[in-house]
Amino acid sequence: MTSRDKGSITSLYVCDFPQTLDRIDLSKHFTKFDGFVACRLAKDKTGQKICFVDLTSHKFAQYAKDKMQGYKFAGQTTRGLNIRISDNSKQ
Repeated sequence: MTSRDKGSITSLYVCDFPQTLDRIDLSKHFTKFDGFVACRLAKDKTGQKICFVDLTSHKFAQYAKDKMQGYKFAGQTTRGLNIRISDNSKQ
């Protein structure tokens, strides 16, 4: 069993969402997944909003990523959410 399987926090790095969304808007889409802990907003090097979604295990994070990858918000004309497992997950 690896440290990822022992209940450590795994974070998803989420980008390519409408910049008008806030933490609450984004949280609403991730709270439905088992293991959801928190949703945090930050800005990348270009000033674009990005989001980190914390989940209680790598398994839960992978499932949420698989289900939400490419998700488009109402009126969104871009390609949809781009999600990956964060390199900085707390293990």
